[in-house]
Amino acid sequence: MDTSFEPHQQLCYYPSCHHQTPWILLDLDCDLFIMSEQDRSASTWLRFRASFERHGRSVELIEDTPQYLHFRSDGKPVWVFREDNRQTLSRIEAAGLKIHHFVGIRDGCREGGNHECVNARPFLSYLLPLAADDMRYTTDHMEALQLSWDRRNKFRSGAWMDFCMSEPSRQAPVSDARLREDIRFELQGVLVKKGDVLRELRFGEQTTELRKMRPFRHSHGIGILAEYRVRLPELCLDERLLASCGVRVR
Repeated sequence: MDTSFEPHQQLCYYPSCHHQTPWILLDLDCDLFIMSEQDRSASTWLRFRASFERHGRSVELIEDTPQYLHFRSDGKPVWVFREDNRQTLSRIEAAGLKIHHFVGIRDGCREGGNHECVNARPFLSYLLPLAADDMRYTTDHMEALQLSWDRRNKFRSGAWMDFCMSEPSRQAPVSDARLREDIRFELQGVLVKKGDVLRELRFGEQTTELRKMRPFRHSHGIGILAEYRVRLPELCLDERLLASCGVRVR
């Protein structure tokens, strides 16, 4: 299957997306949205169109095939691949794209709908090689977020392997590609509820897009939302030169 993604500046990837929540992402600072949903009953055009229109989003169908759904919403291109999340990562890699915002929310691993957690080490070992430097990472159940507030403050930043969820009970394969362990996750903010009001607790210097994610908390029972920034290790001069010439160094 040959797909040509639209030219863009910022790519958002949302795995195990279902049809209920993708409309929320249209306000993010991204201009291309790639999603994946293996459950075909949750990725029909009729359900996507109804969900988007119900929340005031315009939709224009481009193509609906057995493999993918391609449409525009509020002028932004959206692709929904009806396949396993890792297959979609392979498509992104084959197209030579980098991910600027990764959404690891409501992926179904806690409810049994997804065979692996997208916030766990096996999946991240495939995702992180495709991360743009300073990639935004929005999550609702990273392991560090489950700690008490006092302990959570000690885990605001660190190497990615310390932050991802523990290995799932059914061992998923891990990428054998070389992936530096000193890639860092740095917590920028957490969206919490105080009484009936949602407020953001800021931890980093970067602005976040958590306020745009409020509908996840208001409508879908998400207990906590956090945004990290992914910091890639500094490349040496020779590696930067190779990268500028389109040569992959890692």
